[in-house]
Amino acid sequence: HSGIGEGSVAAQAAQEDLAIQGKVFLSSENDGFSLMRSGTQLLFTQGQKSYTVLFNANGGSAISPVENLMENSLLTESTPTKNNFRFDGWYRDAALTQPWNFDTDQVQENMILHAKWTPIRTVIFHSNGGSPVQSASVADGDLLARPVDPTRDGYLFTGWNTRPDGSGTSYQPGGAFGPDF
Repeated sequence: HSGIGEGSVAAQAAQEDLAIQGKVFLSSENDGFSLMRSGTQLLFTQGQKSYTVLFNANGGSAISPVENLMENSLLTESTPTKNNFRFDGWYRDAALTQPWNFDTDQVQENMILHAKWTPIRTVIFHSNGGSPVQSASVADGDLLARPVDPTRDGYLFTGWNTRPDGSGTSYQPGGAFGPDF
């Protein structure tokens, strides 16, 4: 490789020659340059860095990687699904403490975004001999909308309880149902 000094960026790239149709292309991963050698000519191009974003759906439906993103690009959000869970966004870290904001955060490196999920619970209402009440779904930490009060001839409905004998947590008619039901 005449004209390429040992230890130079071009020399490092020359170690990764890839021959395609009689031409050799040299590149460096994400350093923003490429070299092409054709015969005795060496062409150097300086370009913008490009990155790949992978999505760890954490058990949800697969989301395809986004490749060849230019530095400072904004991502378009893709929403995975997972039975009995609510999708609560993408996060930069596996611990789910650093949310990714698709409106403002810009791609600066290869990265993996991690899906956050909140379980959805089904609440079944037993009216103890009263009219049927439809079950409801609620995500952990959210308030449950109050169901229609059941009716029963000769009885006054006084509220819901987490135990049939009334010894559990009570919820009065019209009151909010918290995450502890």
